Amino acid sequence: MKLIQIDKLRKNSRLTHSVYSNDYHLVFATRGKIPWLNARLVMRIRNLFREKGEELNLLIYLANGHKNHMHVLLSVPPTMGISYVAKHLKGYSSRRLGKKKYWGEGYYVRSVGDQDFIPTFHSISNQWSRHKLQTMEEEFKEFRIAA
Repeated sequence: MKLIQIDKLRKNSRLTHSVYSNDYHLVFATRGKIPWLNARLVMRIRNLFREKGEELNLLIYLANGHKNHMHVLLSVPPTMGISYVAKHLKGYSSRRLGKKKYWGEGYYVRSVGDQDFIPTFHSISNQWSRHKLQTMEEEFKEFRIAA
């Protein structure tokens, strides 16, 4: 298994006349919060998010999930709104998975600054072990308190 140096993973991105760092932690719940995600499906969704991310010029640092929700840590160009990104990631993955309404309505989003990047990265990467100790609802309460 290859170790990732997280501090080297994150970098400022560039457009023609600007340098930016617009990192977000995005969470989608499955429709009705039905727990149908498994490790294999999470990997497939991760690949779909990366495909769409390349098309939209997003940098997807990490995508992971657990049973009834997916987390994405990504960088978004300043020319694009996060609602546009969420709509396209959810829509593309639903269509490719063959389900019209795979994801529930809405999403959770939080901007990720320098201090939050590494803890957020670790939290997302450890979803399966984290949820042995904590439900999705408890996780969201923790997000709201930290915000």
